[in-house]
Amino acid sequence: MKRLLIALPFLAAFATACSDEPIPSPPPASEQLITEYDDPQEMIFGSWAKEIDPVQPNPFTDAVWVICSGGWNPLHRGQGWISRSSDPERFDSLVKAHGDTHWNRSDPISIPCMFRVTVSLHVVCNRDYDAGHPTGTLLDDILTVKYRSADQILVDGEYVWTGVTDQQLQKGYTGYEFDAPLTEFNRKRLKLLSMLFTFWLNKAPTETGDYVFTCTWINEDGKKLTASTDPLRIQGER
Repeated sequence: MKRLLIALPFLAAFATACSDEPIPSPPPASEQLITEYDDPQEMIFGSWAKEIDPVQPNPFTDAVWVICSGGWNPLHRGQGWISRSSDPERFDSLVKAHGDTHWNRSDPISIPCMFRVTVSLHVVCNRDYDAGHPTGTLLDDILTVKYRSADQILVDGEYVWTGVTDQQLQKGYTGYEFDAPLTEFNRKRLKLLSMLFTFWLNKAPTETGDYVFTCTWINEDGKKLTASTDPLRIQGER
């Protein structure tokens, strides 16, 4: 019986191979790793990433939120995005500037990337969070950010990607998804970065209450965009 069970998958695969159904064609190869760029015109609060209770206090571990480019807004989807179809001249210019001309694979990055260096990404709160973080103080040292970037794949016109790391596999990330303490992220000064950030807190506030988090992004040209979350009631340490 054990031998039969082992053979069944092979029989199923053989039957599928011999059926009349056409075998799906692989996706076409893309000349570019980055198929769309983002010149963000606004930054918005996307959503809470976990299911939250609108009435009862939520544990700080559920305070996970998404901040993204205005192009993700369904009301004006694609605002500021640059692709071969939307703005071929500018897209080709960006392709040449980054040497992204010979990827020739079927797995390009599926989300738009910015093309100017991110100088800072900071988060503050509308009220005292704890003794070390009064109102308006940066919360960067108690936050982790998940980000998407091609900077580790496309370097000076060369593709240096060696595959998805074990750590990325364990977290269910793609090869261009990473996370880091927000303080560490700011030291990286990334360029080919998607404005699609997920933040989570690493400690609870002192008091239970409603908290609003405001994110501010600045690039090397001095462009500054800001977005705030909806209020969230978080369970404090006391």
